[in-house]
Amino acid sequence: MNLGKLNITPTMLALILVGIGIIILAILCVQQYSAMQEARERSQEVEEVILEKETDLSRLMAIREEAEEYERFHNLVKQLIPEEAAEDRLLNSLQDLAVDAGVNFVRVNLGDHQEEENHMEIPLDLTFEGGFRSFLAAVGHLHYPRDGRRAFRVDRINLGPTQMDIYGAVFYQKEHVEPEVDEVDEVDEVDEVDEVDEVDEVDEMDIEL
Repeated sequence: MNLGKLNITPTMLALILVGIGIIILAILCVQQYSAMQEARERSQEVEEVILEKETDLSRLMAIREEAEEYERFHNLVKQLIPEEAAEDRLLNSLQDLAVDAGVNFVRVNLGDHQEEENHMEIPLDLTFEGGFRSFLAAVGHLHYPRDGRRAFRVDRINLGPTQMDIYGAVFYQKEHVEPEVDEVDEVDEVDEVDEVDEVDEVDEMDIEL
């Protein structure tokens, strides 16, 4: 059986080539679109990771700032209310205060240490010599401590023409002692339980007899 020859005209060939070109172009467009979608998804994931890291970094920076602020506050508290009496440093601080205020530091009398609920107190009375303005400066330094000086409570002031007596107190922290665990009570409880068991055994023997 003889098949006739397929006659392809130039027009048909051109149409076939155009169709093949359209198919190839469509395939390329789909591939390009898929690649763009994948790149967009990856870019979004990267942006989310970056945003998450930026949030974590902001939190870490906030925690660091809070830690630094807490450390500054803790150091300030240790300056105002030290961990020990440190009477020698207290005397040096009072002498420096007198120099800054322009008064003569005549004397200081330290009283017995007193235990309060949350701290220890050292009552003291001071005597300065000078003029009215220098007295005001000295009181100001006591009310608003700086340069590493301790907190000072002013209870009473006796002011004369050339002399000023100040009565008040300074503070330091109490020692925190951990309570000791009392193991004797536990041993006593065990002994009591043993005695009860022995009594129960004696009662059972009496019943059997």
